[in-house]
Amino acid sequence: MVRSWRIAELAQSISRPTATQGIDSSDVQRFHFGQFGYSRIAQECWSPKTFLALQYTRVSSGDMAFVSVRVPVAAPPLSPSVAAGAGVAQAACAHEPAYLSWRSRSKARAHARGFGNGCSERSGRGSNRFVLSAIASSADYLARHDLSGRTAVVTGGNRGIGAAISHALAAHGADVLIVARDEASSLEVLRELRETHGVQGAFVACDLSDAASVARVTPQCVAASPSTLNILVNNAGVALLAPLRDASVVDWDTTMAVNLRAPYILAQHLATHMMDAGTAGAIVNVSSAAGKGALHEHGAYCTSKAALNMLTKVMALEWGPSGVRTNAVCPTVILTDMGQKVWGPTEKAAPMLARIPLGRFGQPYEVGDLVAYLCSDAASLINGQLISADGGFSVQ
Repeated sequence: MVRSWRIAELAQSISRPTATQGIDSSDVQRFHFGQFGYSRIAQECWSPKTFLALQYTRVSSGDMAFVSVRVPVAAPPLSPSVAAGAGVAQAACAHEPAYLSWRSRSKARAHARGFGNGCSERSGRGSNRFVLSAIASSADYLARHDLSGRTAVVTGGNRGIGAAISHALAAHGADVLIVARDEASSLEVLRELRETHGVQGAFVACDLSDAASVARVTPQCVAASPSTLNILVNNAGVALLAPLRDASVVDWDTTMAVNLRAPYILAQHLATHMMDAGTAGAIVNVSSAAGKGALHEHGAYCTSKAALNMLTKVMALEWGPSGVRTNAVCPTVILTDMGQKVWGPTEKAAPMLARIPLGRFGQPYEVGDLVAYLCSDAASLINGQLISADGGFSVQ
């Protein structure tokens, strides 16, 4: 049975760096795709036969930093100083990494709320103390977010938003198959997933602009899948920009082939595989805010994403009764390496930022986290939705 307990000394320090910091791998292995704060964990608390969610909050001058640690099943013995009288049996298991993530909540209340069965401490307003609470959440809650035993196919999962999605899915336990053209970058991401998250994966070569190449992907993925193949993320896309009067038919056809036809073929084939296997599944199409509103010089791109949005709804309508959910995420500008180059100049970014109520562009991990959630059982009632991750861009 999963229990809650108090942890006396979980963390040595936490910071909010402007750049990612390395930490001793003997404490905790890094899990990041963006700017994260890190804690140095003296020893983790382990729970056999399940995942243990550990949470603590640092409160200082009205600012709250939230940290969560996802601990895998196999683990080293529990340190008595960490257990702090919990009486948990020590588990003699091989060492595996914990997974760490960080989010900040500025101007939050200067106190922390405890979770679990009274296993919390409180800090007064303005205090610099750590408020530590170890949460052995209900097995049901953890299971709803866990993707272990599932394989996800991610197109363009080797860079940018796609790499962030691959990491997010792997952090939740999913094995990952990367469908892309570039083998070297794909193998590098797969190595990171294996070393950081302990999952398996494979590279599947494909030219998404070629229908015949796309049609060959599903049998290759089925053959390469190390676990149940029931997740598809249609992430890859192209943006060939030009005013409508100057846009070429070749660019139009390429845009439609990659952004619309390839997702259709892959979803059709993989959804059929899921339904034939009697397996519930999840499909997430990475669309864009440009699919909801017109942008200058984005004629083909806006059209392809708007069509993908409607295709998402039809997929949800037809395949939902068979247990295959389909949703789309519609991000604003995301600051990948390419996004930084295109939108980094202030004169280009300013007009776009002025249309975003939050006043900023997105980070890759923000899309990755959303996609991982939509693929999990925690989102089991969400089907046929176009979910904006745009800082409020679409409300105007």
